[in-house]
Amino acid sequence: MKEKEIMKKLKESAKLYKENLQNKNLLIMYEKDNKIEYIEILFLIRNFMHLTGVRSTEIKKANQFYQACLTNKLNIKTLKMKEDGTTQLKMDIISNMIKMEEPWKIIGVYNGAKEKLKTDILLGKGDICLGVIKEVSNYYIPNTLLKEDIRKITKENNVIVGIFKKEKQEEIYQKVTNINKNIEIEKIGKNEKLASKLKIEIINDKKNSQTKK
Repeated sequence: MKEKEIMKKLKESAKLYKENLQNKNLLIMYEKDNKIEYIEILFLIRNFMHLTGVRSTEIKKANQFYQACLTNKLNIKTLKMKEDGTTQLKMDIISNMIKMEEPWKIIGVYNGAKEKLKTDILLGKGDICLGVIKEVSNYYIPNTLLKEDIRKITKENNVIVGIFKKEKQEEIYQKVTNINKNIEIEKIGKNEKLASKLKIEIINDKKNSQTKK
């Protein structure tokens, strides 16, 4: 991918990020040992740059890099790509990841397979993997994007059974992005902390709508 193509992709991806993920939370619900567990991810402006594999020698701060992508003010001469070729791989999948065109299926603990990669948890489907790390808050934040077979770089793989979205300032998740039609509502209710974060009735509504398709 040439530099001009990467510039175009950065602009497109930044706009998608703003529309779909900026200042939003995702709650990822998964099944482990016949119980329902979850993590919450927070997507901030400063996280976008880490997903691209691109840096600017002129713009050092992640927030400013993101704004420059949105406003088409990046200087192509100042862009630096990853020397290991992973920038191209990230560009191949970043739009799909942001739009979640294919629901994420697997979540797992990173197994340390890559010497230079630092992340805690990976989630995704097939060869699209989002890496997240735990912050001081209760949220995970995205810190990497990989085009890798998720099963080869994770351990303790678990099946994702539901994905929910909300604005950062909202208390309750009222939008279901994806839900496993076989999930038992009673299992969710047994995790009281999880149940308190969701509007349970929307799960049945989503399951019914998926069944009709």
